[in-house]
This record gives sequence, C-alpha cells and structure tokens, in this order.
Amino acid sequence: MRIGELATRSGVSVSRIRFYEGRGLLPQVPREDNGYRSYGEGTVATLRFVDQAKRLGFTLAEIREAAPEAVGATLSPATIITALRRKGIEVDQLIEAATVKKLAIAALLEELQCVG
Repeated sequence: MRIGELATRSGVSVSRIRFYEGRGLLPQVPREDNGYRSYGEGTVATLRFVDQAKRLGFTLAEIREAAPEAVGATLSPATIITALRRKGIEVDQLIEAATVKKLAIAALLEELQCVG
C-alpha cells in the first residue's frame, strides 16, 4: 500500500509517517520501479504501536528500542509489561511532583492574601 493509504488505515498523518521513518521507527521500505514505496500490512500495526506509545509518554528513543518492526522481531508480553510498569512509575512521580507544586502555590496564594 502507498503512504496515503497507510496514513488512512493507521490514523497517522503522512508527514508523521515520514518523520517516524527518518527517526528509524519504521523499517526501510525500498522504492518500486515507479518511485513509490509499497508498505506491508505489518506497518499499520507498527504505526499504531508507535502512536499509542507516544500518547502514553514514551520517548522516540524508548519506542525505537521496543518497536517490533524496526528491530525485525516481535516483543514479548513481558518486555511490554516491564516498559509499561516503568512508565507508570514515571507518571506517578510526575503526579507527585505536580501535587507538591500545587500545594506550594496554594500556600503562597493564601500567604499573599493574608498580607494584602
């Protein structure tokens, strides 16, 4: 399939697909005689994987390490579970840090309102 159909089927824009290709998140697809690239069915799943991982907060480097198509292998469920647990811990730490900041802001607001 050509890149336009790949974009439609995966829900990822053509420019984003090209960006991911340039960053090594997708396997290199050779050009056909007509100059077009022809992507396989597996690329749709890989793009969905990459897109979902980005939405969950994984960096491009983390995704590149884990993207099955890019490395030519299939990820084990244990590998995915480990990565998700690690990301969950990172999110918990971000929430904790944001909560501390919010409490500090509320305390400063209260202090300033008492002075004013």
